[in-house]
Amino acid sequence: MTLSRPGRGPILRVGPQVAGGGSAGVAGRARPAAPRAGWATEEQSVRGGADRSVRHTELDAATAAQRRLRFPLGARLSYAALDEDPYPLLAALRASEPVSWIAELGMWYVTRYADVRDVLLDDARFVTGSPDSPVRDTFGLQMLSADGDLHARYRGAAQGAFQSATIRARLEPAIRQAARRLVAELRPRGAAELRAAFASRLPVLTMLALCGLPEQDEAALRRWYDVFGRALANYRRDEEIRRAAQAAV
Repeated sequence: MTLSRPGRGPILRVGPQVAGGGSAGVAGRARPAAPRAGWATEEQSVRGGADRSVRHTELDAATAAQRRLRFPLGARLSYAALDEDPYPLLAALRASEPVSWIAELGMWYVTRYADVRDVLLDDARFVTGSPDSPVRDTFGLQMLSADGDLHARYRGAAQGAFQSATIRARLEPAIRQAARRLVAELRPRGAAELRAAFASRLPVLTMLALCGLPEQDEAALRRWYDVFGRALANYRRDEEIRRAAQAAV
């Protein structure tokens, strides 16, 4: 989830809600440690960020230098390493830099559960309606990119269909039927890659049932899902990914 303070500039990235304990804080002005696996050098981070055609937040040189000193882990964190395996990197941030400026992504990361919860519940100081949000860039203004009364109106229109009682009454039989069919398809094979054969298909079949669409549309919905998934993680603003997602909307 991306958030920003109204009129305050940079957006905020809320990391996975994994309990880490402790209170919010930022690292002091320690000198960066020697690079480790998954962490880019300061030079690599700056160079990688400069190659992007669209920057989330333009920083003056003094502010950028100050943040590199104050948030040494964030200064060395590479996009490629986060994409490959974020969990050890997020664990390191939770341990010593739970609120960090990620230079290569041009955004803030908050990684401790208590801090994430405080940010999500504080709609007076933090908002989702950032023009830099990949959600808004892909889908425009809607429930996940609006705040206040407008968000409440969007949410109210969709809330009924997603209440637990409604899901159980309308969708549980269809979900069970789809799950059983997918398992039955696995048996003759003897072996299968579980994510591709089951875990990634069941949510798509569930959405087809929710929208009243035939199962024959599974392949089309899967393509859209994958295109949107790449777009919503497109914090580097890759133009090819943006165009593919906007064409699929």
